[in-house]
Amino acid sequence: MSKASFSKIIQQLENQGIQTRPLWYPNHLQKKYKRCQTYKLDNVEKVYKNRLCIPSSSQLTKKQQDFICNKLKNIYEKLIN
Repeated sequence: MSKASFSKIIQQLENQGIQTRPLWYPNHLQKKYKRCQTYKLDNVEKVYKNRLCIPSSSQLTKKQQDFICNKLKNIYEKLIN
């Protein structure tokens, strides 16, 4: 998925009142951790660039969860068609 497409998804969700953000920046790629031990992390960059943090509070009602899921499903269906 391109960065533009990813940004568009975030914006579409924001327009629906659903706050999202990109996944946290991987620790081993942060400047202050460059010299720290890492393991074989082959897919981290791909995962980081293609994942999204969505609302996940324990305070979300079933109705709110359904709303978020339906909006995500609609956006996904538009992307694959």
